[in-house]
Amino acid sequence: MKFKKRILPFVLMLTLLGFSQNNETDKVLEEGKKLYRLEKAAWYGVDDFLERFKSKQDSLAGYLSYFNDQGNVITIFYGRDTSQILVRYEFENLPTKKPLHIDTRNRTTEPLEKILIEMRQNAKKRVKANISGFYKFYDETAMSYIPVFSKNERKVYVITASKKKGEITLGNDYLLHYNNNNKFVSEEKFHHSLIRLQAKSGNRKNKLIETTHTNVISDFIDATDICSLLLYKDFVEWKKHIVLSDKQVTVFMLDTETLYTMTRKDWDRAAAAK
Repeated sequence: MKFKKRILPFVLMLTLLGFSQNNETDKVLEEGKKLYRLEKAAWYGVDDFLERFKSKQDSLAGYLSYFNDQGNVITIFYGRDTSQILVRYEFENLPTKKPLHIDTRNRTTEPLEKILIEMRQNAKKRVKANISGFYKFYDETAMSYIPVFSKNERKVYVITASKKKGEITLGNDYLLHYNNNNKFVSEEKFHHSLIRLQAKSGNRKNKLIETTHTNVISDFIDATDICSLLLYKDFVEWKKHIVLSDKQVTVFMLDTETLYTMTRKDWDRAAAAK
Protein backbone atom coordinates (compact mmCIF):
# COMPACT_ATOMS: atom_id res chain seq x y z
CA MET A 1 0.00 0.00 0.00
CA LYS A 2 1.36 3.41 -0.88
CA PHE A 3 0.29 6.99 -1.29
CA LYS A 4 0.79 9.11 -4.40
CA LYS A 5 0.94 12.87 -4.69
CA ARG A 6 1.04 13.13 -8.49
CA ILE A 7 -1.71 13.48 -11.05
CA LEU A 8 -1.90 10.85 -13.78
CA PRO A 9 -0.62 12.22 -17.09
CA PHE A 10 -3.29 13.27 -19.54
CA VAL A 11 -2.25 10.64 -22.08
CA LEU A 12 -2.51 7.92 -19.47
CA MET A 13 -5.98 9.12 -18.44
CA LEU A 14 -7.10 8.89 -22.06
CA THR A 15 -5.80 5.34 -22.13
CA LEU A 16 -7.82 4.57 -19.02
CA LEU A 17 -10.93 5.97 -20.63
CA GLY A 18 -10.35 3.69 -23.61
CA PHE A 19 -10.43 0.66 -21.31
CA SER A 20 -13.47 1.71 -19.28
CA GLN A 21 -15.93 -0.92 -20.53
CA ASN A 22 -15.93 -4.06 -18.41
CA ASN A 23 -18.98 -6.17 -17.57
CA GLU A 24 -17.37 -7.70 -14.51
CA THR A 25 -16.49 -4.38 -12.90
CA ASP A 26 -19.93 -2.99 -13.80
CA LYS A 27 -21.42 -5.69 -11.56
CA VAL A 28 -18.89 -4.99 -8.81
CA LEU A 29 -19.69 -1.27 -8.98
CA GLU A 30 -23.43 -1.92 -8.75
CA GLU A 31 -22.98 -4.24 -5.76
CA GLY A 32 -20.64 -1.78 -4.06
CA LYS A 33 -23.14 1.06 -4.42
CA LYS A 34 -25.90 -1.13 -2.96
CA LEU A 35 -23.73 -1.96 0.05
CA TYR A 36 -22.92 1.73 0.45
CA ARG A 37 -26.61 2.69 0.53
CA LEU A 38 -27.37 -0.01 3.08
CA GLU A 39 -24.47 0.94 5.33
CA LYS A 40 -25.06 4.69 4.96
CA ALA A 41 -28.65 4.25 6.12
CA ALA A 42 -27.36 2.20 9.05
CA TRP A 43 -24.98 5.04 9.98
CA TYR A 44 -27.77 7.59 9.99
CA GLY A 45 -30.06 5.21 11.83
CA VAL A 46 -27.50 4.52 14.55
CA ASP A 47 -26.89 8.24 15.10
CA ASP A 48 -30.60 8.94 15.47
CA PHE A 49 -31.28 5.84 17.59
CA LEU A 50 -28.53 6.72 20.07
CA GLU A 51 -29.76 10.28 20.38
CA ARG A 52 -33.52 9.75 20.36
CA PHE A 53 -34.12 6.34 21.96
CA LYS A 54 -31.82 6.12 24.98
CA SER A 55 -34.37 4.05 26.92
CA LYS A 56 -34.27 1.29 24.27
CA GLN A 57 -30.50 0.93 24.08
CA ASP A 58 -30.20 -1.64 26.87
CA SER A 59 -32.51 -3.93 24.90
CA LEU A 60 -30.62 -3.60 21.61
CA ALA A 61 -29.17 -6.79 20.11
CA GLY A 62 -28.35 -5.55 16.62
CA TYR A 63 -29.35 -3.57 13.56
CA LEU A 64 -29.38 -3.98 9.78
CA SER A 65 -30.64 -2.38 6.58
CA TYR A 66 -32.46 -3.68 3.50
CA PHE A 67 -34.31 -2.37 0.44
CA ASN A 68 -38.12 -2.42 0.45
CA ASP A 69 -40.32 -2.98 -2.62
CA GLN A 70 -40.28 0.76 -3.40
CA GLY A 71 -36.47 0.82 -3.48
CA ASN A 72 -36.12 2.77 -0.24
CA VAL A 73 -33.82 1.62 2.53
CA ILE A 74 -35.28 0.26 5.76
CA THR A 75 -33.04 0.19 8.84
CA ILE A 76 -34.23 -1.84 11.80
CA PHE A 77 -33.01 -2.09 15.38
CA TYR A 78 -33.99 -5.37 17.01
CA GLY A 79 -33.92 -6.54 20.60
CA ARG A 80 -32.61 -9.66 22.31
CA ASP A 81 -35.97 -11.16 21.46
CA THR A 82 -35.33 -11.04 17.71
CA SER A 83 -39.05 -11.35 16.95
CA GLN A 84 -39.46 -7.78 18.16
CA ILE A 85 -38.35 -4.60 16.40
CA LEU A 86 -37.40 -1.69 18.66
CA VAL A 87 -37.39 0.98 15.95
CA ARG A 88 -37.82 0.88 12.18
CA TYR A 89 -36.48 3.70 9.96
CA GLU A 90 -37.22 4.36 6.30
CA PHE A 91 -34.69 6.30 4.19
CA GLU A 92 -34.61 7.29 0.56
CA ASN A 93 -32.83 5.00 -1.93
CA LEU A 94 -29.80 7.26 -1.57
CA PRO A 95 -30.08 7.86 2.17
CA THR A 96 -29.89 11.33 3.67
CA LYS A 97 -29.57 12.20 7.34
CA LYS A 98 -33.30 12.86 7.70
CA PRO A 99 -35.38 9.65 7.48
CA LEU A 100 -38.65 9.56 5.58
CA HIS A 101 -40.36 7.79 8.46
CA ILE A 102 -39.65 6.46 11.95
CA ASP A 103 -41.88 3.64 13.20
CA THR A 104 -41.95 2.57 16.85
CA ARG A 105 -45.43 1.05 16.83
CA ASN A 106 -45.26 -1.83 14.33
CA ARG A 107 -42.87 -3.95 16.34
CA THR A 108 -43.60 -7.34 14.78
CA THR A 109 -40.71 -8.69 12.71
CA GLU A 110 -41.56 -9.05 9.01
CA PRO A 111 -40.74 -12.37 7.23
CA LEU A 112 -37.80 -10.85 5.32
CA GLU A 113 -36.53 -9.19 8.49
CA LYS A 114 -36.53 -12.56 10.26
CA ILE A 115 -34.36 -14.04 7.49
CA LEU A 116 -31.92 -11.13 7.55
CA ILE A 117 -31.66 -11.08 11.35
CA GLU A 118 -30.99 -14.82 11.45
CA MET A 119 -28.27 -14.49 8.80
CA ARG A 120 -26.62 -11.55 10.52
CA GLN A 121 -26.69 -13.17 13.94
CA ASN A 122 -25.22 -16.39 12.58
CA ALA A 123 -22.48 -14.55 10.67
CA LYS A 124 -21.53 -12.49 13.71
CA LYS A 125 -21.40 -15.58 15.92
CA ARG A 126 -19.36 -17.50 13.36
CA VAL A 127 -16.84 -14.69 12.88
CA LYS A 128 -16.37 -14.09 16.60
CA ALA A 129 -15.95 -17.81 17.32
CA ASN A 130 -13.39 -18.05 14.49
CA ILE A 131 -13.01 -21.78 15.01
CA SER A 132 -10.96 -22.32 11.86
CA GLY A 133 -8.86 -19.17 12.27
CA PHE A 134 -10.18 -17.87 8.95
CA TYR A 135 -10.92 -14.38 10.26
CA LYS A 136 -8.47 -11.73 11.48
CA PHE A 137 -8.98 -9.03 14.07
CA TYR A 138 -7.13 -5.76 14.43
CA ASP A 139 -6.83 -3.30 17.30
CA GLU A 140 -8.88 -0.11 17.11
CA THR A 141 -11.21 -1.46 14.44
CA ALA A 142 -14.83 -2.61 14.32
CA MET A 143 -16.63 -5.03 12.03
CA SER A 144 -19.94 -4.31 10.27
CA TYR A 145 -22.23 -7.13 9.17
CA ILE A 146 -24.36 -6.44 6.09
CA PRO A 147 -26.88 -9.17 5.14
CA VAL A 148 -28.11 -9.22 1.55
CA PHE A 149 -31.13 -11.18 0.32
CA SER A 150 -32.31 -11.90 -3.22
CA LYS A 151 -34.20 -14.67 -5.00
CA ASN A 152 -30.94 -16.26 -6.08
CA GLU A 153 -28.71 -15.85 -3.06
CA ARG A 154 -28.40 -15.05 0.60
CA LYS A 155 -25.15 -13.67 1.94
CA VAL A 156 -23.56 -11.51 4.62
CA TYR A 157 -20.73 -9.10 3.92
CA VAL A 158 -18.29 -8.28 6.73
CA ILE A 159 -16.43 -4.97 6.50
CA THR A 160 -13.77 -3.67 8.87
CA ALA A 161 -13.61 0.03 9.77
CA SER A 162 -10.97 1.94 11.73
CA LYS A 163 -11.71 3.67 15.01
CA LYS A 164 -8.70 5.95 14.55
CA LYS A 165 -9.39 9.54 13.60
CA GLY A 166 -8.03 10.38 10.17
CA GLU A 167 -7.57 6.76 9.11
CA ILE A 168 -9.58 4.92 6.44
CA THR A 169 -9.35 1.14 6.16
CA LEU A 170 -9.94 -1.31 3.34
CA GLY A 171 -9.43 -5.06 3.46
CA ASN A 172 -10.07 -7.59 6.21
CA ASP A 173 -13.43 -8.07 4.51
CA TYR A 174 -15.36 -11.28 4.04
CA LEU A 175 -18.45 -12.81 2.47
CA LEU A 176 -20.49 -15.61 4.06
CA HIS A 177 -22.90 -17.56 1.84
CA TYR A 178 -26.17 -19.17 2.98
CA ASN A 179 -28.66 -21.49 1.28
CA ASN A 180 -32.41 -21.01 0.87
CA ASN A 181 -32.94 -22.46 4.35
CA ASN A 182 -30.57 -19.89 5.87
CA LYS A 183 -27.95 -22.54 6.54
CA PHE A 184 -24.30 -21.53 6.26
CA VAL A 185 -22.65 -22.85 3.09
CA SER A 186 -19.24 -21.23 2.60
CA GLU A 187 -17.02 -18.26 3.36
CA GLU A 188 -14.53 -16.22 1.37
CA LYS A 189 -12.17 -13.30 1.91
CA PHE A 190 -11.44 -10.42 -0.46
CA HIS A 191 -8.05 -9.38 0.96
CA HIS A 192 -5.37 -11.10 3.00
CA SER A 193 -4.88 -8.21 5.41
CA LEU A 194 -6.03 -4.77 6.54
CA ILE A 195 -5.11 -1.77 4.37
CA ARG A 196 -4.69 1.52 6.23
CA LEU A 197 -5.08 4.80 4.33
CA GLN A 198 -4.66 8.38 5.50
CA ALA A 199 -7.68 10.62 5.02
CA LYS A 200 -5.41 13.65 4.61
CA SER A 201 -1.71 14.25 4.19
CA GLY A 202 -1.49 16.98 6.83
CA ASN A 203 0.47 19.08 4.37
CA ARG A 204 -1.37 22.03 2.84
CA LYS A 205 1.02 22.32 -0.08
CA ASN A 206 1.29 18.63 -0.94
CA LYS A 207 -2.16 17.16 -0.62
CA LEU A 208 -2.86 13.53 -1.39
CA ILE A 209 -4.17 13.14 -4.94
CA GLU A 210 -4.69 9.39 -5.00
CA THR A 211 -4.18 6.22 -2.97
CA THR A 212 -3.27 2.71 -4.08
CA HIS A 213 -3.43 -0.86 -2.88
CA THR A 214 -2.53 -4.21 -4.41
CA ASN A 215 -5.11 -6.96 -4.83
CA VAL A 216 -3.78 -10.52 -4.72
CA ILE A 217 -7.00 -12.54 -4.50
CA SER A 218 -9.10 -10.91 -7.25
CA ASP A 219 -8.24 -9.14 -10.51
CA PHE A 220 -10.35 -6.04 -9.90
CA ILE A 221 -11.53 -3.78 -7.12
CA ASP A 222 -14.03 -5.43 -4.77
CA ALA A 223 -17.56 -4.32 -3.89
CA THR A 224 -16.49 -3.93 -0.25
CA ASP A 225 -13.76 -1.50 -1.34
CA ILE A 226 -16.29 0.61 -3.23
CA CYS A 227 -18.66 0.61 -0.27
CA SER A 228 -15.96 1.82 2.13
CA LEU A 229 -14.55 4.41 -0.28
CA LEU A 230 -18.00 5.92 -0.83
CA LEU A 231 -18.75 5.97 2.89
CA TYR A 232 -15.65 8.04 3.57
CA LYS A 233 -15.34 10.07 0.37
CA ASP A 234 -16.48 13.28 2.09
CA PHE A 235 -13.77 12.90 4.74
CA VAL A 236 -10.73 12.39 2.49
CA GLU A 237 -8.80 14.89 0.38
CA TRP A 238 -7.94 12.42 -2.37
CA LYS A 239 -10.50 11.65 -5.08
CA LYS A 240 -8.98 8.64 -6.79
CA HIS A 241 -8.16 5.11 -5.62
CA ILE A 242 -6.17 2.63 -7.71
CA VAL A 243 -6.24 -1.15 -7.30
CA LEU A 244 -3.36 -3.09 -8.85
CA SER A 245 -3.40 -6.84 -9.52
CA ASP A 246 -1.11 -9.06 -11.58
CA LYS A 247 -3.42 -8.89 -14.61
CA GLN A 248 -5.62 -5.80 -14.25
CA VAL A 249 -5.70 -2.25 -12.90
CA THR A 250 -8.89 -0.60 -11.63
CA VAL A 251 -9.22 3.13 -11.00
CA PHE A 252 -12.17 4.31 -8.91
CA MET A 253 -13.09 8.00 -9.08
CA LEU A 254 -14.79 8.96 -5.81
CA ASP A 255 -16.43 12.17 -7.07
CA THR A 256 -18.14 10.62 -10.09
CA GLU A 257 -18.46 7.10 -8.61
CA THR A 258 -17.10 5.59 -11.81
CA LEU A 259 -14.60 2.83 -12.59
CA TYR A 260 -11.93 2.64 -15.27
CA THR A 261 -10.04 -0.56 -16.05
CA MET A 262 -7.12 -1.64 -18.17
CA THR A 263 -4.63 -4.49 -18.26
CA ARG A 264 -1.65 -4.34 -15.93
CA LYS A 265 0.59 -4.73 -18.98
CA ASP A 266 -0.82 -1.59 -20.64
CA TRP A 267 -0.74 0.29 -17.33
CA ASP A 268 2.95 -0.46 -16.82
CA ARG A 269 3.72 0.42 -20.42
CA ALA A 270 1.93 3.77 -20.14
CA ALA A 271 3.57 4.56 -16.82
CA ALA A 272 7.00 3.80 -18.23
CA ALA A 273 6.38 6.08 -21.22
CA LYS A 274 5.31 9.15 -19.25
